Parts: sequence; C-alpha cells; structure tokens
Amino acid sequence: LSLRESKMASSGVPLLIDSLIDSNEQGSWIRSPIEELDIAGNMIWANDIGCLTNLFKPASDSLVKLVLSSNPIGADGLKTLSQSLSNLRNLEDLDISSTYAGERGTTYVLEPLAFLENLKTLKLKDNTIPGETSVMLDISPLDRIVSPGVACGVNWVSCGLAFVIETGLWRSISTLDLGQNPMCAQGMHIFSKGLIACNIVTLTDLSLSNNKINADGATHLAEALSRVGHGMLRLSLAKNMISSEGMIALAKPLHNMSKLEHLLLTENGITETGGMALGNSLIHLFNLTSFSIGRNPIKNEGTTSIIIGLQNSFDSLEALDVSICHFDGPNLSVPISAGLARMKSLKELNMEGDALNLQGLSHITSALTITKFNLVTLNLGGVQMYADGAKLLSGVLIQFRYLKDLGIGYNKLGDHGLKMILPALHECASISYLGLQHNNLGPTSIFLLADFILKSANLVQVLLYGNNIHYGPNGLTPLASCRHKVTWDTDV
Repeated sequence: LSLRESKMASSGVPLLIDSLIDSNEQGSWIRSPIEELDIAGNMIWANDIGCLTNLFKPASDSLVKLVLSSNPIGADGLKTLSQSLSNLRNLEDLDISSTYAGERGTTYVLEPLAFLENLKTLKLKDNTIPGETSVMLDISPLDRIVSPGVACGVNWVSCGLAFVIETGLWRSISTLDLGQNPMCAQGMHIFSKGLIACNIVTLTDLSLSNNKINADGATHLAEALSRVGHGMLRLSLAKNMISSEGMIALAKPLHNMSKLEHLLLTENGITETGGMALGNSLIHLFNLTSFSIGRNPIKNEGTTSIIIGLQNSFDSLEALDVSICHFDGPNLSVPISAGLARMKSLKELNMEGDALNLQGLSHITSALTITKFNLVTLNLGGVQMYADGAKLLSGVLIQFRYLKDLGIGYNKLGDHGLKMILPALHECASISYLGLQHNNLGPTSIFLLADFILKSANLVQVLLYGNNIHYGPNGLTPLASCRHKVTWDTDV
C-alpha cells in the first residue's frame, strides 16, 4: 500500500487505520494482509504516530517494509514508534530518513531494532545524527533472539549511528543509508568499529555521503571495509572531504571488492595522487555499472589512471561522471574517447566543466559516433563548445533517439550555435530536460526555441537563464504558447 506524498496529513491517519483493521472486545485484526506500507512525505507529526502504531500488532506477521521518511515525526514521535516497533517481528526494511530524529530520536528507535532479527535495510539519511555525542543502551537478555547462554550486551553509540553488537546480532543486514548526518571523523571511527565487531559480511549497500568524515574517517572506514566489504555492491561516499590521503587508504580494500557495482566519490578534494591510487584499484573491479569521480581535481595523471583502471568494467558501465576534474581537455580527451569507444552499455555521461574545447570535443564526438550504446543523459555543460562545437555535437545527437536529459549550458553557443543543434534535437523525441543557460542566446533564438518546444511531446524543463532572449520588440511573446508544457528555469 503506497500513499507516498498523498497529502494525507494528520486527519488522514485515523481514516487509514480504520480502513485497514477491524476490532471487537476480544482484539483487533487486519482485514487484508499488508506486506509494504509507504506513507512518506505526508506531513505526519508526532501526535499521529500513536494512532499509526495501532496497526503494528495485527500486521505483525505480514508487514515486511515500513517507509515513514520525509515526515516531521521528530524525537517524540519516534519515541512512540519505538514502543510498538518490536511487534513487527518480520520487518525487513525500515526507512525513517528525514524525520527530524536527531540524536534523541535515533536513540529511541534503535533500542527495539535489536529485537527485529529479520531486519536487512535501515535508512536514517538526513537526520542530523551528531558525531560528537554518544549514547549507550544496554539491551539484555535477548534469549528469544539468540541461543540461551550467549552474552547479549548491545551497545548503540549514536556517533553517526555507530554500533557495537558484541553478539554479532544483525549479521544479516544488507543495506545501511546514513547519508547527510554530520558524522565526522570521530563518528566514523566508532561506526567502523561497529562494522568490524558485528562482522556484517552480508552488507551490500552502504551510503555515507555528505558526512564530512575527512581523511581520518576514511582511513577508519577502509579498515572496516577490508573486513566486511568483500560482498559489497554499492558504496556512496560523496561530499566527505576525504582528500587524497583518505582515497589512498580506501584504495586498498577496493582491491578485494570485486563485486562492486556502484561507486560514488563525487566532490571529495581528491587530487592526482589519490586518483592514481584509485585507478590502480579499479582494475580489479569487473562489474561496475555506475562510477562517479566528478568535482575532484584529479587532473591529467589521476584521470588517465582511472580511465585505464575502468577498462575491465567497460562492458558493464552504465553511468560515468568525470565532471570538473581539472584535466587538460584536448590531450586527455584522447584516452577518454578511446575508452568510450569500447563501452557497450553506457547510458549516462557527465563531462560538465571539463575544458575540452573544439579539439577535445572532436575526439569525444567521434568516439560517440561509433558506439553501440544508447545514451539517456548527456551533460557537456561548460566544455568550451561554441558554435563550431555545436555542429560537431549535432552529428552525434541524431543517433541517440532515447536521450532524455541534455545539458549544454555555459558554452557560448550563440544564436548560430543553437540553430545548428536544434535540427538534431528534433530527432530526439524522448528529450525531457534541456539546459541552455548562459549561452549568449539573443532574441532571434526565441522563435527557434518556441517551434522546438511545441513539437517536443515530452519536454518538461528548459533552463534559459543568463541569456539575452528577452531583448527586442517581441520580447518573450513567441514563447508564451509554450508555458502550458514547460516548467521554466529562467531569470527573465
């Protein structure tokens, strides 16, 4: 049952419960077994949780997934939730991301989770769990979960949801999403200790993005991954300021994470030396489908090492982000384009902010022309394309008929460049997003844009800010008829 973003609010919770359960003097029961309940994004408050928990006991056998994310439940609401959560003995997936949990709310909800022996996925993203404060809970005994006689002390440390479970409880958990919590290096240290102590070898998906763990935290995480990361499929570490020092430490366990499919390292201050260490580890990965090193100044040697390291994943790679990597565009475009020519499954390519200029763009477009994959997303914003580059790109776009997102902003295309590229865009029937910001477009481009937009059945967003299209006697009048289909992002 999914009621995600259905504007249910407080008044809808009692109605929902009444529609799901029947009761009499002898108890309550659920009318039809529910396996999944998703009520994310509904403005459900702390006062509503007591009513919601009336569902838990009658649904204890059937409910395996509960999603409460993006509701202002807060610590008090999570306290109420925690008092009934242990009734859901078959629960496998719990998402309380963005619920304003904080340290106190997180502490409340963690205690009953120790009783949920089937739990595999826990999402606590964006809950402001601090890295400086610790709270210890001791749950003992847990004879109903583990064999009698086993020491069952459980220590939950809220430093970034670090946990140390001495009994090895939760060895079956597979997914942890702790992104956007200010864990910092201290929290990551304790969290890593917990991963090692728990010996969670079943962990397949770990998201720690935007936690400011820096190089020290990355070093602690590397130690944990060397113990429990062998079967991991997805690792997200974007925006953590890990630097090259941290990347060098993380590169070591990556050698043995041969099953890894998704690796996100965007915006971490990784320089050439870190990029080279990463490249030496990537060569051991054969199943990557998504890789991002964007917004890291890895420059020439780092980029070259990474492209060479990715060669064993060329057949499987579906998404590649090498945006704003500060490399020499004309020269580095040669090995990059050679790699692109060998890829078979690529769907998303992001080279935003890479100063390719006309020479580098020529290499990239030549490689894209001979590929056999179908791009869905292409971002070439700020690559110094100009009008001549638009002509090169137009020859490539014709073959990507399933292209949905195209970013070519900040390229100084001018009216002539837009005129060169629009005929090819008419062939991209699936396009839904078009970035044309800061391209020196003048009033003459308005008529071309209006014609293109009205003929594009799936187009929903166009970025036009930073252009001069509003000047002249006609202003934006030709675009008026497009407003019913397009959400404008414009400073006009």
